[in-house]
Amino acid sequence: MATVFRTCTLFDETLKSHGSAVLKAFIDFKKTKEINAMTPFGSKDRPFAGDGPFGMMKPRLIHAGMTKDISLFYYISGQNPQVISLLGFFTHDESGIGQPSKPAIQKALVKKFGNQQMK
Repeated sequence: MATVFRTCTLFDETLKSHGSAVLKAFIDFKKTKEINAMTPFGSKDRPFAGDGPFGMMKPRLIHAGMTKDISLFYYISGQNPQVISLLGFFTHDESGIGQPSKPAIQKALVKKFGNQQMK
């Protein structure tokens, strides 16, 4: 089954700001997902659960750990091809999932994700 990757301006901006820290892991992520989009990229590649802003987002928001503190946010749609829409790289604090969690930051990001034009 084919896999297609789409990006957006937010992805480009966050890749530029976190580039050197995430680049190798991102290349490995793409290689893994090109073979099968549903194969987890390690143990830190999973959908957000719960009833918070990220857990309630449709399509279902997934995050994959690139480093101990930076995750790639994305979602999968379609069947043939499967489309992986890459939203961006965020630290725990930037995404509001640090300790303590910050739902207001999460809500703002969900809104920002919804405004992105995938290309």
